[in-house]
Amino acid sequence: MKKLILIILLSPHFLFSQTTNCGYISPNIFTELSNPPLEWPYIDIEILENETITSFYADFDRPGYSGSTEDLVMHYCQGCNFFDVNQSELLWDHDAVTTSLYDEWLIISNYTTTTITGPGILRVSAPLLNSPDNGVPSFDSWNDLCLISQTLGGSCDYTEIENFSYIGYFEDSHYYTSNNTTSWTEANEQATLLGGHLLTISSQEENDWVAVAVSDEPYWIGFFQNECSPGFIEPDGGWEWVTGEPITFTDWQEGEPNEAANQGENYATFVYGAGTQGWNDGSNADIPGIGTQWQAILEIPCTPQTNTNTVFICGCTDITACNYNDIATYEDGSCEYIDQVTISGETETCEESTLLESSGPYDSYQWYLDGDIISGETQPTITANITGNYKVEVVNTTNPNNYSLFFDGDNDYVNCGDFTQLEGATEWSVQTSIYINNWNVAAGYDWQTPISDGGHVDNNGWGILIGPNNFYLRINNTTPAILPYDFQTNEWYNIAFTVNQTEINLYVNGELIGSQPNNTIFDHSTTNELRLGYSQGTGTDWPYPLNGHQDNVFISNQALTATEIEQYNNCPPTGQEDWLVAYWKMEETGSAIIYDTAAETYNGQFTNMVTETAWSTNGGEYNCFLNTCLSSAEVMININNCGCTDSSADNFDSTANVDDGSCEYWGCMDSSADNFDSTANVDDGSCEYWGCMDSSADNFDSIANVDDGSCEYWGCVDSSADNFDSTANVDDGSCEYWGCMDSSADNFDSTANVDDGSCEYWGCTDSGACNFDSNTNVDDGSCEYNTCAGCTDPQANNYNPEATVDNGGCEYWGCIDSSADNFDSTANVDDGSCEYWGCTDSSADNFDSTANVDDGSCEYWGCVDPSACNFDSTANTDDGSCQLCASREFNDGAYLDVDSEITNAQGITISFWVNDNDFCANPEDFATYIDFGSQDSYRYVVRNRSCKIEAFFEGDMLPTEFDWGTFDWGYPKASAAGGIGPQSGWRQITAVFCPTTIRIYVDGNIVASNGTGVYFAQGFNLFTEDVKRIGSNQVDYEPANAMIDEVRIWNRALSGEEVLARAGGVTTLNMDEELNLNGYWKMDCEAPFLNEVTSQLGIDNLSLANENFNGNNCETDNNYDYTCPVDLTGVADCNSCDPPEGCTDEEACNYDYLAVVSIPDACFYITDYCPDLEYPEYYDCYCKCINDLDSDDVCDELEVDGCSEDENACNYNPDGTGLCEYPIDIYDIDYVDCDGNCLNDIDGDGVCNEDDNCVDVYNPNQEDLNNDGIGDDCDGIGLEELGHTKKLIKVTDVLGREIQKETKGSTLMYWYNTGEVDIKYIF
Repeated sequence: MKKLILIILLSPHFLFSQTTNCGYISPNIFTELSNPPLEWPYIDIEILENETITSFYADFDRPGYSGSTEDLVMHYCQGCNFFDVNQSELLWDHDAVTTSLYDEWLIISNYTTTTITGPGILRVSAPLLNSPDNGVPSFDSWNDLCLISQTLGGSCDYTEIENFSYIGYFEDSHYYTSNNTTSWTEANEQATLLGGHLLTISSQEENDWVAVAVSDEPYWIGFFQNECSPGFIEPDGGWEWVTGEPITFTDWQEGEPNEAANQGENYATFVYGAGTQGWNDGSNADIPGIGTQWQAILEIPCTPQTNTNTVFICGCTDITACNYNDIATYEDGSCEYIDQVTISGETETCEESTLLESSGPYDSYQWYLDGDIISGETQPTITANITGNYKVEVVNTTNPNNYSLFFDGDNDYVNCGDFTQLEGATEWSVQTSIYINNWNVAAGYDWQTPISDGGHVDNNGWGILIGPNNFYLRINNTTPAILPYDFQTNEWYNIAFTVNQTEINLYVNGELIGSQPNNTIFDHSTTNELRLGYSQGTGTDWPYPLNGHQDNVFISNQALTATEIEQYNNCPPTGQEDWLVAYWKMEETGSAIIYDTAAETYNGQFTNMVTETAWSTNGGEYNCFLNTCLSSAEVMININNCGCTDSSADNFDSTANVDDGSCEYWGCMDSSADNFDSTANVDDGSCEYWGCMDSSADNFDSIANVDDGSCEYWGCVDSSADNFDSTANVDDGSCEYWGCMDSSADNFDSTANVDDGSCEYWGCTDSGACNFDSNTNVDDGSCEYNTCAGCTDPQANNYNPEATVDNGGCEYWGCIDSSADNFDSTANVDDGSCEYWGCTDSSADNFDSTANVDDGSCEYWGCVDPSACNFDSTANTDDGSCQLCASREFNDGAYLDVDSEITNAQGITISFWVNDNDFCANPEDFATYIDFGSQDSYRYVVRNRSCKIEAFFEGDMLPTEFDWGTFDWGYPKASAAGGIGPQSGWRQITAVFCPTTIRIYVDGNIVASNGTGVYFAQGFNLFTEDVKRIGSNQVDYEPANAMIDEVRIWNRALSGEEVLARAGGVTTLNMDEELNLNGYWKMDCEAPFLNEVTSQLGIDNLSLANENFNGNNCETDNNYDYTCPVDLTGVADCNSCDPPEGCTDEEACNYDYLAVVSIPDACFYITDYCPDLEYPEYYDCYCKCINDLDSDDVCDELEVDGCSEDENACNYNPDGTGLCEYPIDIYDIDYVDCDGNCLNDIDGDGVCNEDDNCVDVYNPNQEDLNNDGIGDDCDGIGLEELGHTKKLIKVTDVLGREIQKETKGSTLMYWYNTGEVDIKYIF
């Protein structure tokens, strides 16, 4: 839509406010005006009181028309509340102006002197197409009409600003545009210095007003993408106003923001020109070549702003936080605080001490008592045993030097712009920390550039290059300094150089590695970019990119001293040093800019670097930068002497100062006792209970403890009675008189009252006598036996029917041998008829040599089941030996070749049962269980060595790109190995072969999973002509020497769940339901062995084993879950090779980077491979030390100084792991001890006999004036030759302490210059 814009301005320097009125020229709005013509559209605009309008600006478009126009007429109705034609004044008629208005600004005040002062109504009229005045269309469509008026009485004055153009006032702010183009950062800083900020927009009205007031070019505004914000995400997350005000309006162009070309387009531009309407995101343009510099729109509010930021560094900005970052300008929510410490424990105690415990944990603790530090008390707890005020101080420390920049060794670098801070400097220094990942040998060079200012290609530049063996400084495209140094990869180094007018010094880790004369003149006038991580060279002038990390780069305009270099090696500068001209701390994580915290001028912009990967937590190693957080708490502790303070108490404590209620008053506390004491609170066991204490007394009292003589003993007191009781003192009427009370008895006693069973009845008591009397109990000798004797039993063989008295002579005939089968227990006379039944066939298994009658019981033992492998047709008794489900012995090289064929399978699974009693016996030998295929095509092997199952596949037909390990013959091979454990007996083994991985299961549990390292699309094959061998290796002699049962092969890869379902102790396969089963050999009775799948037969050269996989129990279970597992979409997945499965943990020893699906328990770590290691963190997956400089199989981290082999060694340490050292190793001589003392020193002068030039004479100085090798004291040449005389040097006591005067009763030693010593006793 075309616009007609009318702007009304006031004279400068007035206080004013500003409003905007807009309307539409509509053909439906008409009025009758005498002049201009009728039927022109118009808009009425109210001019408020105090408004003064001195000039007009008009701009509109009239395409296809030229010449003078009558396109605009204005009338003003002074003092009107609504427009009145009759009271209005013609203000301006464009018909009187011959100037064309085609896309031009026209200052109407040049043509009229009329001044408008409110209040009033201003009417603006303009023709529409086909207006009745001339029929010429003025516009293509409806038109906008706007009037901007300014009102006297605004809240602040405006000021002209150098290099800025004033554009107006809107809603209590003055607006300017900059005359020069700058980066967004510079524009923002300028706006802040001028007391305002870059433009912020809160409404459509404000946006439209600014769009009218500025030109068509892009302008920076105060809208930026805050990378510190939690909502930051490219391209549209984290946008904020520099003032922090809420975002109530945006006007992005279509498709914006878009972060074009990943150039860090984090800053908004304001663009309202021909064809472009709206905001756009742009790059900061701090660095030449990246982004574009634009003019900026400045907003200065009448109310000063204090919250505008000019530098955007994310971090913790709270100085009270533990991780306060002094260079951070934007809070990112990362602040960490220390918790207030508290103390728990009893504050009042009667014990000797009380345990105090602080909250935590914290990094360090220190306890105080009454304000004084308690030495050694640095733990969370303390035992307080003294009354006083206890205080604990706790500290947490953090290291804010957390980050560094990572450079990829390709084309990453940071561009810090044209560096001019060293111009005119005669001395300077550069220092930084670097960490080399790899040397770029593959790129054709091994130099790397941490920092360069055109130094490799510019005669006025300089740069540092680092090589594996050299520290190289280039100045003016020459090499003023190169010194050898052995730089290692994966280590931090602090490197520095200093330059003055005479010499150049190079430092590594704070130590000077060398100096060279300075023969160069450097004027620092380079116009090249200062770069970090990359040189300016290209082509044959290699750029030498940095492949690693860099941290803390600073440049000084002084040649720092060696002491300062060492200081800043340990701790970087603070940033406040006056000699700093540039300092990049590299702590702006998440930002694409690093800030120069010294000059704040040379901010570095990422080039070819991705913000997300450029920042690393592998920060430089320094011994400072620790932020300390402190918290403390204190408590008053009273250690009291508690006890009983009542002197009348039995446990009165005269030393107690606090009565703890423990007073005791001893006595009898039982109210039922005869001596009960009502005042006692402690029963002292003195209670008395009176009564009879004799337990034998009839009135015994069990609770009595004092006998009162009241015992009673009841009984018969008549001494003539048969039960007289001499101990009784009370007659209870129980006296008894014993005798025969039957008056018919021969000894009847009339005085008896107790019949004692003594009655006698006399007669014949022998029942065998003819005159036996059954009523007698006393035989009187009257028995007779002759008249009635004989055998009276009718069953007896000699029965006498006439006899009435049996004479014991009855006879019973029969077999009287109790072991005989017809033994007659009633017989007493053997008649020779005994029979012994049993098997009388000597060939029978139960032949009985004692039998004389064959009873048909002969047994012939064996297997009576015709279906058994060992059926015995002669057997009639089954001895349990039938083998219905056997296995086979593979001993002495025996094997079984079977038939099977597989074509283009995406996976193969082989499983079997094996009983190998030598699983762990031969660590150097293999026992091959399965060997299917050929090295010339495809070969699949499962074997055992030293308790580990190994499975591999190989073959010449594998794809050429397959290259995961090779044998000597060059076949591609992939393998996996896992522990089976020390157990013997039957074990179920399953190997799953996939293109990307091999998995091994034992008893259904995964024990190994190794990736092949490559994926190949073609399938696995097993050809008919290939050998399929069970029990041995077809290439090498590796016999199984084991029992094998239930061998199975599938032409698909079973999942772990399927393997476990088929690994049960009694599980055989369900042939009707099993999917893709290719071969199944049960190893039972059939020979040759039948493949249950194809009915093909294998060659039999094996012996039958005496057991099978489930303990010879033929009971089987084939009701396992034979269905395939389902994938995440619910579809059955019958091939666990696709998608690739394996270990997806990069920390695992068997990490498979091709694996997509993680298998539970498939990852194996150092602790799995090396379970006996006490410190697995120091070992690799082969149980070898990661660091072992002396190759003694003791990891460097576990080395202990000293040796443990020889107690006589100088460095003996029972826990030592090093080599033994002896005096000859330390002193290069063998006649001293470990402390360097002589073993032989006859004269005691401290010089060993072997070195002494005068062995028998004390001569510690070894004078030898004639240099003949014999000391002067031994060859007579000495003091005399020099004219010296014997002189006393000093006097000492026997302990060597010097004495100033002689003391009686002491022994003194007199030392002379001749070496003599006299010993005297002073009387």
